[in-house]
Parts: sequence; structure tokens; C-alpha cells
Amino acid sequence: MKNLLFIAALALFLLSGCISANKSMREANTLVNIQKSDFQISDQVTGTAKQIKVIGIDWKRLFKKEKSSLYIQIIGHNVRLNKVERYALYDLMLKYGTGYDVVFYPAFDYRKVNVLGIYQKTEVTAAAKLGKLKKSE
Repeated sequence: MKNLLFIAALALFLLSGCISANKSMREANTLVNIQKSDFQISDQVTGTAKQIKVIGIDWKRLFKKEKSSLYIQIIGHNVRLNKVERYALYDLMLKYGTGYDVVFYPAFDYRKVNVLGIYQKTEVTAAAKLGKLKKSE
């Protein structure tokens, strides 16, 4: 009896999966081919950020939600950025990013101080070139 109930539940699960897959929307083809010549590229610019953690907690930003309408598109960095790197890129875009659309190949320089794992100070400098799409004629 248990085997029959298990087989019926398994069949119902498999059939419901097929139905939902058949009724889902297809994803649109959003591939855009952009060349380097399509961008106006800036000189290399830098931004900095600091993070101080005591007992593993960033007390300065613990109760502070930092939100921004600034969206940073990054080209040439496939690894997920940590918070301090994002803060440094945000600083870079605030200083130099007016009118720019993307950040090209950011590089990060770290300076860390760690005292017995209790006090950790991290300073990050982000260096990158910025680009904006040229207007089509």
C-alpha cells in the first residue's frame, strides 16, 4: 500500500512539473553586440572606501541602510564584489561618473589591519576606466 501511494505521489509530482514547464514564458533574446569603439573611455580614476569591524561587526553601518539610485554596470570583473569593493566603486562613480554608463576592468588595492581578529580595518582603493556610449549619428 505504501509503495502504491509513493508511486502515485511521484507520478503526480512529475506530471505537474511537465505542465508548469510547458506553460512558462520563453525568454527573449537580449544579446547586444557592443564594440570598444562604441564607447568614449575616460582616463583611469580611483575611489576609496573604509570598513572598520570590531568583533566582526561593522558598527558604523550596522543600523544604517545605504541605498542609492546609482546603478553601476561593470565590464571585465566576473567575481562577485564584496561590500567594501562596492563602496569603493560607488565612491568612484560619485566623484567621476557623471554621464558615464559603465566601469571597465576595475582593480582593487587592499590595505588591511587585523588585531587578533577583534579589530579589523580594511581600506580599498578601486581603480578603473569609465565609459559612456557614443551618440549615434
